[in-house]
This record gives sequence, C-alpha cells and structure tokens, in this order.
Amino acid sequence: APVSAPQTPNVSISVGPPSGTLTVGQTTTLNITYFNGGSGPVSGPLTTTVTLPAGLTILPGSLPAGWTVVSTTPGPNGSTLVVLSNPTASLPAIGGTSVLNLPVFTTQQA
Repeated sequence: APVSAPQTPNVSISVGPPSGTLTVGQTTTLNITYFNGGSGPVSGPLTTTVTLPAGLTILPGSLPAGWTVVSTTPGPNGSTLVVLSNPTASLPAIGGTSVLNLPVFTTQQA
C-alpha cells in the first residue's frame, strides 16, 4: 500500500513597518502577515507573541474581530511582550495568507 506523508502546516510570520509616522498621542497600525507554506491548513487557534518597543502600546478595544490580548509582560529595555490569539483563525495550505492590522498607540518618543 502506498505511504502518504501527513499534511502539516508551516506558518511564517513577518511584521511590516508602521503604517504611518509614530507620533506621541497618535495611533498607527503594524501589519503582521501570516503565511502558510505547508501542505496542511491551519485551523485556529493562531497565537503570536509581539515585542513592542518602549513607547508603543496595544489598544485592546481596537483589535480586529476575533483577536484578543492573552497577556502582556515587561520585556528588556522598556519593551512589552504581548501575546495575541485568534481562536478561529484559519490559513489554507500552500500559500494561505492572513494579515493582522495591529493598532498601536504611541505614548512616548522612541
């Protein structure tokens, strides 16, 4: 009988530059792109840890539908480690892409 390899997802993540100038007191967007290059689909949850530099904070009430902040932890040099999750996120196999437009608020000059 033929042997078939299991279909497995292989997700890579890239974070783009802010969508606008980081100005104290203003909100901008970080685009986080998820890409599935694997042979199997991704079917939630999709969980990501993002390191925000000092002076940036997430606006939990402004997250796109389905996304929640699981936790925030102080990181090195005043940064913040933010764990985000979407329990219903899905990515098709072989080239499935999704973008999280993450709203961030500038609290101080970086």
